[in-house]
Amino acid sequence: MLDQELLRPSLKEGGVKATKSYDLDKLIYVGFFGGILPVLALGTVNAVWLRADKKRTMLLLTAGLTVLAGRFAAIVATGEEGAVFVHSRLAGIVMAFAYRFALKKRYRLHTVLQGEHKSMAKAGLVGVVAGFVAEAVLIRLGEGIHHVTHTG
Repeated sequence: MLDQELLRPSLKEGGVKATKSYDLDKLIYVGFFGGILPVLALGTVNAVWLRADKKRTMLLLTAGLTVLAGRFAAIVATGEEGAVFVHSRLAGIVMAFAYRFALKKRYRLHTVLQGEHKSMAKAGLVGVVAGFVAEAVLIRLGEGIHHVTHTG
């Protein structure tokens, strides 16, 4: 005789929440054009949308912010902006790959179940512009701090 528990539906109405996601391959373009800041923002938003592991998401965000803080500290220490924008773009691309790797399983599941992606065009463009401006401000701030502490 079959157990009646096996025949009962296991999903309650409203129990399955839809996920949404950007196309994670496009995050690399954001890293290339915008640097690390927009990748951190869009990658973290995407991780929340996909309901990814919070510890892994916070680890990625912390790693990215640590790289950013290290770059800022280097500017304050040396006063040289040098190849800061190039380093930011490289760090952005590396972080985009890290988010892509960390979200791969959740992203595949989303693609199979939902099958569609949100457009990253508007958010990516805003992120690139905002990241460019924020990095320029951080560079100038770091140079200013260096100038004040070393000419003093």
